[in-house]
Amino acid sequence: MVSNKEYHKEYYKKNKEKLKANMKKHQEDNKKKIAERKKDFYKKNKDEILKQQKENYTKNRIRLTNNPYGLNVKENKKRINARAYARKKPLKSSCQICEDTQNLERHHWRYDKPLIVATLCHDCHSIQHIRNFETSKYGGHQFGK
Repeated sequence: MVSNKEYHKEYYKKNKEKLKANMKKHQEDNKKKIAERKKDFYKKNKDEILKQQKENYTKNRIRLTNNPYGLNVKENKKRINARAYARKKPLKSSCQICEDTQNLERHHWRYDKPLIVATLCHDCHSIQHIRNFETSKYGGHQFGK
């Protein structure tokens, strides 16, 4: 015998599109009622909602300051400043690694030395950002270190 929970899972899988269409139609037909319910819920649970928003904000703030590149806030500011300095320097006419003349970009070897900027094509620039570049199959062709 199939349990009630399993039956509902199977029914949902079989009728997913139909159920979604019905839900969408219900939401469109009852916009005012839904908006009123949301307002009432917010009024009743305002303190809890604000507390949860504050917790989420602090969690996300910490996550965003420790960005995917592993830079802290101070390092990120260096990076932004280096980018601003680099925009003022003109690009050279070709890539400094492969001498390609298409899709040129600026590359910082070190963000604490923002005026040391190389002109690289998109491919060479991407290769420079590979983690453990020196042990990768592309070798260790870096100018600024």
